[in-house]
Amino acid sequence: MAFAYLPFKGDNMFIRGGYGVYYSLLIGTNVGDGIFQGGPFGSSEQFLNQITNGVPAFQFPVPFGGGANIPGQTVDSLVKNLRTPYVQQWNITMQREMPGKVVVSASYGGFRSNQLAWTHDLNTPPASANNANESTYFPYPNFFKANLTESGGIQKLAAMDLGVERKFATGISFQSQYTLAKNQSDDDDDGERGTPEDPYNRARDMGNVSFMPRNRWVNSVLYDLPFGNGRPFASHLNRFVNRVVGGWNVSATLVEQSGQFLDVQYSGNDILNNRNLSGRPDCLGNASFYPAGQSINKFLNPAAFALPAIGSFGNCPRNAVNGPGINTVNLSLQKSFHLSERATLKFLGVATNAFNHPIFKNENTTITSGGFGQITSILGSGATNRDSLGAAGSRLIQIGARIDLLLVLKNDYCSINRQTTILSRARSKRSFLLSPPSASTPLQISRLPNGLRTA
Repeated sequence: MAFAYLPFKGDNMFIRGGYGVYYSLLIGTNVGDGIFQGGPFGSSEQFLNQITNGVPAFQFPVPFGGGANIPGQTVDSLVKNLRTPYVQQWNITMQREMPGKVVVSASYGGFRSNQLAWTHDLNTPPASANNANESTYFPYPNFFKANLTESGGIQKLAAMDLGVERKFATGISFQSQYTLAKNQSDDDDDGERGTPEDPYNRARDMGNVSFMPRNRWVNSVLYDLPFGNGRPFASHLNRFVNRVVGGWNVSATLVEQSGQFLDVQYSGNDILNNRNLSGRPDCLGNASFYPAGQSINKFLNPAAFALPAIGSFGNCPRNAVNGPGINTVNLSLQKSFHLSERATLKFLGVATNAFNHPIFKNENTTITSGGFGQITSILGSGATNRDSLGAAGSRLIQIGARIDLLLVLKNDYCSINRQTTILSRARSKRSFLLSPPSASTPLQISRLPNGLRTA
């Protein structure tokens, strides 16, 4: 359901909002793929080696000839009445048009997902100070692991958006958007069969979703340079000079955002005696996660974390710390040269991360590692986005040109390009706008209804 409200008659301010409940199919790694395609059960084989008096039970060249009596079978199943996940979504927005074709807005939105599928091993022992616990606790002794998928996971988001926007007019448009968001889950990050650290207390895993930053500010501007015929400066140029000087526009984007949420871990220590050699440590309340004089060599404070007591889970929440933030500016310069009535030359220059601000990779978050808290590398030129957070690597400059050619045929006309584009329909002629496709995108033409074609 939704509503819109005009609080003051004749004013340019309005309020709108909505609420909805949506159900999600059990797809992907939940129940639709892999082991569950053949029914409600699945299994895999796994072998855990043992060393007795310095002699391993499994060793080459005959790894399974030692006669070791170690459960290696893993069985996967799901509860009888697995629930369908559903999400409640809501939002409310206030928007007002200001002088100069500027629109400002403020929004609050959120969602809550319930009955997400999660998985736990029924053979996982409770944490214990008894080091014999992991070798004796097997409620299902015929299996090494007995994984069960059931419902109950939760994900919840609350977000505020503040924006200002100017539609294109008098040669300029701009947009600025700030988002403050808190996205948390107790079912890993994507809500698809997450495995909690403590299967007997899933609530301990309620923590930040790693791929959504807490703060994000995005700005963009498009500006027609004021030179050439019909513009404020040099408006009486001859045709040939105007082709070179006039018609240019520039655009820029600025992205500022806080870092990705990361999980602090220890590794290689058998603290829980539950067949897991890693986990979250204790967070010491009297110390900050981040040191004074923070640098890439000391991005996290080692004194803020400690190994938990034997047989105990650490008290650090999941995804408790941040990685380095992102600051990047992208610039572009473009112009269209009209060569003739049916031919246009388009020029484009793009500088990604134009000021070459370093985009650091995430720090080491393993407290038992000698490099804990250190950042040792940056993203290189052309690198893929860092964990979906929009990082673009070091500066990359690209310059290109393209010729668009309009050919006149009969009946209808449309454009053929690498993307699907239909211009319009005419009665007596058909014309095509031709552009050479890239090497990785072959040009294809297909017939559409009413005689229209598209690539």
